[in-house]
Amino acid sequence: MPDRSFHFIPSHRTEYFKKINNLSADHIIIDLEDGVPENRIDKGKENILKYVKNSALKNIWIRIHDEESKYFDDDLDFLMNLPGIGVVIPKFRPDNWKKYPKNKKKIILIENLIDLNRITFFSNELIRMNLFAVGLGLEDMLTDFYQSNKSLINLTNQIKAYFIIINKPICSILLDGVFTNYRDNELFDENCQGSFLFGFNGRFSIHPNQIDIINKIYNVNEDDYKNA
Repeated sequence: MPDRSFHFIPSHRTEYFKKINNLSADHIIIDLEDGVPENRIDKGKENILKYVKNSALKNIWIRIHDEESKYFDDDLDFLMNLPGIGVVIPKFRPDNWKKYPKNKKKIILIENLIDLNRITFFSNELIRMNLFAVGLGLEDMLTDFYQSNKSLINLTNQIKAYFIIINKPICSILLDGVFTNYRDNELFDENCQGSFLFGFNGRFSIHPNQIDIINKIYNVNEDDYKNA
């Protein structure tokens, strides 16, 4: 199976689960955290259990709350009811890697410049923790940066380049972050092409119309392979 597109589904939106099987995404990430209201978290878990029970798909992941959240421990317990389902870990802090179940495949999200800088010190541990992919979370990482569009683009490019250099020795699948302007397919296509040239292997998506673009761009064709 290719590992190009990783599509987010909010767990509390029951109607979205009916569309999963028709999506062309390589992987589906069901989100318990981002954009899920507190009073809908239990409904999200109910939706997940029902879907997993009746689905034969093997490319399902659960994004849990970060370890500082009051829901973190409950999320870890919930994961134990889902054998074979991977976990997406937001705001991953390398020095706390032992908190997560060793037997589950993992996608970790780096959403903090400090944690990005420290991750190389824990490379051996991360390789042993059943690591599947490392993703970049630029939205949270750049929250406190107030710059012009031009300087922000330069900063973003520097972070992406550093992310690739730091994480490539640790993991073979590196994922670029979400592109929030999901209505502009042309701009997204251009952005993905630049991301692919940086060295990213795939990308997160938040809207179905982004999936086919990701699958098209993050894909080495046969001529490129032979040339390399």
